[in-house]
Amino acid sequence: MHPRFRSSALFCLLLSLPALPAAGQVFDINSSRVGWQKCPAVVAGPASDYMVVFASEIIGAGEGREGVLAQRIGLSGQRIGPELTLDTTHPTPCLTATRSGPGRFLVAWGVKVDIGRHAIYARHFDFQGKPQGQKFQAGEGSAYVRPGAACDPEGRCWIAWVTEHVNTVRMRRFTLSGEPLGEEIRVDAPGGGPERWNVQVSADSQGGFTLAWWSGDTSTGTPEDPPTPLNGEIRVRRFSAEGEPLVDEFPVATDPTYAYYSPVICQAEDGSFAVAGTRLRKDTRSGGAFLRRFSASGTPAGPESAVVQIGESSAPVELACGADGSVLFLWVQGNGIDPALLGRFFGPAGEPTGAPFLVSDSGGSTSAALAGPGRFLVAWDRYEGGPRGYEVLGRVYDVHQPGLQLPLHQGRFRIEATFRDPNTGQLGQAHVVPLTDETGLLWFFNSDNIELVVKLLDGCGVNGHFWFFAGGLTDVEVEITVIDGDGSFKQYRNPPGTAFLPIQDTRALACD
Repeated sequence: MHPRFRSSALFCLLLSLPALPAAGQVFDINSSRVGWQKCPAVVAGPASDYMVVFASEIIGAGEGREGVLAQRIGLSGQRIGPELTLDTTHPTPCLTATRSGPGRFLVAWGVKVDIGRHAIYARHFDFQGKPQGQKFQAGEGSAYVRPGAACDPEGRCWIAWVTEHVNTVRMRRFTLSGEPLGEEIRVDAPGGGPERWNVQVSADSQGGFTLAWWSGDTSTGTPEDPPTPLNGEIRVRRFSAEGEPLVDEFPVATDPTYAYYSPVICQAEDGSFAVAGTRLRKDTRSGGAFLRRFSASGTPAGPESAVVQIGESSAPVELACGADGSVLFLWVQGNGIDPALLGRFFGPAGEPTGAPFLVSDSGGSTSAALAGPGRFLVAWDRYEGGPRGYEVLGRVYDVHQPGLQLPLHQGRFRIEATFRDPNTGQLGQAHVVPLTDETGLLWFFNSDNIELVVKLLDGCGVNGHFWFFAGGLTDVEVEITVIDGDGSFKQYRNPPGTAFLPIQDTRALACD
């Protein structure tokens, strides 16, 4: 296993799960079988599905696709459509992907473009894999250190990277079309160790964002295969949506007994955030995965807590925050080629809310995404050896809460809606009340307060399409998704603070 290329923090959605979630079978994600398919990044789709983006490299002699590949995955773990080729300009060691608006996601990756010169590129895509705008260069930085990215619903994204000689962390904001919004910003302060690695970015509901990165000396090793004597720390800094620093950078933990590695970060709706990573005792090299929570101002919320002991090596970890501050933690445990991949849930105060559960008895670099309450996909790479190198595997979990999907037309279609209150920042998923096979009601805050009425009519005999109509009694931000059983979907959004505008779409979804 080569765990250098580790995953980015999860996209933060609702998290409300019992102790042991129901798991589907482990399945192959990549259909390519030549070269190394690795470093997955999972994004939750608008149709209760997922997009798994991964890097492809050809090691040694052989033919195959190099660059950025992707596969759309359904709720039950089935592939939807063929494997997608997003970019094949250069070999890609690793990448990151994050949702960048309704039905859209951003991919950022590093490539070697010339001798001694690396670049960070990015591009937006829809969930059919179609480009949304041109590929653009975000900056010049190491292709071997995964970039970070976080976006708002309008597609404005902060992209962060570690520079060519891994001695600074930089970031810049871009529009949906790839135009820069302002100048490049240095994130870290001088000092704090000669090298930076593993930069991570997470955004809150107000457009602010937080970065975490590793700082130390790898002159005789790497952050995932640390040198002796051990060294290194995880540092964090908060910024406003405009890129103004809200606090000075600070270390996540200061216990001099330990060296710290492999940071991940995610934020709740109120701006509070959690940071996780691994730590090793400097004297014995024994260590474990740890978790620490912070308020929106960067104040620690309780002491760091060891989640699990992982032996004498560092290991990749992954993290997700729910809207209420609850946390899903994934980590790799054990030494050797086939360490186990496990997960556990934690409440807003950092307390465990269930026992650890096994995702796979063999896992590597890991990513996951939540597709609404009780549903998530975990993807990881595994070293197969020989000519196959790495492959990407996945597993879906579904502990779906009833009453959050409206089935219409004998179950062929499903309607879901999410909402965000612009006054309080509260994020939630609408509850549904079926009326007929073509109509239903939706409520947000309590069942006595109906917010939306929806209708889906069969217009196939008129224009070959189903017709979608909706009316609302609300001014909160609403996102409605109409999902066909074949995986196609149509999405509608009402902006925050705007009286709900009636929807009359007579070409919503094709009949065939």
